[in-house]
Amino acid sequence: MQLNSTVFDPAEDSAAWALQSARELHQCIGAFARNKENCSFVTSRNEAARTETVKFKIHRPFPRDFRRKATESIQASKNSFDQTIFAARKLLQLPRQKSLYFPWSKDPQDLEKRLQNPLIPLQIHDTIRDMQPYFTGEKYEGGDNLLRRLAALANKKHTVGLTAVADVGCEMQMSISTSGIGSYYEGPGMWDAEAQEMHISTITTAEWHDNSFEGDIQMHVFAALKDTQPDLIEAVFGLTHFATAAECFRFKVLSVVS
Repeated sequence: MQLNSTVFDPAEDSAAWALQSARELHQCIGAFARNKENCSFVTSRNEAARTETVKFKIHRPFPRDFRRKATESIQASKNSFDQTIFAARKLLQLPRQKSLYFPWSKDPQDLEKRLQNPLIPLQIHDTIRDMQPYFTGEKYEGGDNLLRRLAALANKKHTVGLTAVADVGCEMQMSISTSGIGSYYEGPGMWDAEAQEMHISTITTAEWHDNSFEGDIQMHVFAALKDTQPDLIEAVFGLTHFATAAECFRFKVLSVVS
């Protein structure tokens, strides 16, 4: 059959747009994190307890435009998967169908049931199987939890929620000097999602003037996708993974049916 890849252009465009939206979100988050009005280190003293505490705090929520970019990305990736199946039918000169969806599944058995749908061309069944578009499980091999969770989020057909998260970057140097009686130092803790802050350090000593805190702490501020049980997914990483998988699927299907 003569190669006519133009029918796959919508799927290719959707995957490209999804990737572009993810990149734009990454740039927006970077600009947000560099603005000290949005997030910064905060130092406080407790005179009674003789403690000095340093926290990293995010002061403002992400702008709504961030959610728009995340929603555009995840929906465009989902559309690309569906458009690829539509394009395969067209290139194979099969009757046109309005409603064609990628067979996201619970497990391999569920996938085989969905592949019985006569609207999905037999020629691309193995390509779909290779994607392993189902959750991992103890009773079978394979599966892609990240891909499947992103597809489930996309299928909810609503605006994607984002939450701000921060973590200590890979490069972190701290120098704490205390000479007061009973002095001690506590290091970084876990991110507090409700308070939108992370405890960095606490110095306790009997003498304030003997305390010194020096260091180069690089904080990593990122967006996490909401409603992705059992845990959060870093938005840019997840959206990029979904878009890349959609383009990979389009390329493989085109190679099979052309």
